[in-house]
Amino acid sequence: MRLRRGLILMVATILTACATGGGDGVARRRANLITEAELVESNTLDAYQAIRRLRPNWLTTRAGMEDAVVHIDGIRLNGINDMRDIQVSTLREMAYLTGPDATTRYGTGYRGGLIDLKSKGTRGG
Repeated sequence: MRLRRGLILMVATILTACATGGGDGVARRRANLITEAELVESNTLDAYQAIRRLRPNWLTTRAGMEDAVVHIDGIRLNGINDMRDIQVSTLREMAYLTGPDATTRYGTGYRGGLIDLKSKGTRGG
């Protein structure tokens, strides 16, 4: 009886932890989004450094694929290296869209995906 009660308590604790995300109060990291809080915590100066530290796979070019296209507030930049000129302190979030998702949203030319930067002065998608 004591073993059964202990087992029930352990299962209830595990289920509660899963339902609350672990209960540690830390927001779960999303693979395709970097939030302003993460940017601040990254201790980096530019957008490129932040991605290299937080989501380096966004910068990985697959065989035969192009680099990801970069937008800031809906404006297409010349390339990934342009992110070196964008200060993290000016950004509210960065998102990554896969090639198919970016193509669906913006049209052709996004085989390598899209890194979508949003500055603090903008809202919405």
